[in-house]
Amino acid sequence: MTERTAPPPPEGSGEGRGEPHGGGPEGRRGRVTRAGLSRGRILDAALGIIDTHGVRGLTMRSLGRSLGVDPMAVYRHFENKPAVLDALVASLWEGALGEALSARSEDWRDLAMTAMRELRRSLLAHPRALELVAARPVSSSDQVAMAERALAALEAAGARPSPDLLVLLNVLTAFTIGHLAAEVPDPATGTGAGATAGATGGVTAGASGSGSCPRSPGTPTFDAATTGFVFSPDAQFERGLRAIMSGWEWADQ
Repeated sequence: MTERTAPPPPEGSGEGRGEPHGGGPEGRRGRVTRAGLSRGRILDAALGIIDTHGVRGLTMRSLGRSLGVDPMAVYRHFENKPAVLDALVASLWEGALGEALSARSEDWRDLAMTAMRELRRSLLAHPRALELVAARPVSSSDQVAMAERALAALEAAGARPSPDLLVLLNVLTAFTIGHLAAEVPDPATGTGAGATAGATGGVTAGASGSGSCPRSPGTPTFDAATTGFVFSPDAQFERGLRAIMSGWEWADQ
């Protein structure tokens, strides 16, 4: 990759005592050699920083501290922070696709739904990466390569590559990310949409992921509709996912 022409100045020999990535081997061993770095190691550290400090807490300097190296060493693998973020999004998708492929489904619809289930599972484990996946479209070479592998896997399972397939995948992705936004509380405060509302935006679904509806005087229709209702994010996500997939061809008629 082309070297950055004007990187930030190195931070000195104390870098190795910065923020270790989740107490991982880099943090325990202190500084690592430049030759010991890899794109995968850097992306693992980047995800660890985002888990703790959010996307805004990720900088090339904080990556250097987490890895125990001079930030200049990170620039040998990634041109800048946006390049790290693009590669991290591609890596999260690659993980979801890899888990889906391991299921060895012979139907492309099952493969697509399994990939969405795995993406949700991954982002539930890394909620602060949700905004990253939601905000970065497929544009970098890493992301395009990931999309090529995903489409090739779907084609091998019987799908026909077409604009309609891309639209379907966009809809499935938007549903998955939107559902996650309703499930996951703000990691910084423990409050927000995921802590107080279900996917409809109007039912109480505590941060634990399930809950029942509040009651208010003078709302008989709402009360009738929600009697016995309990928000189950897993069941709701699964039903929505299947509804989109099963109704896709019908919706085009």
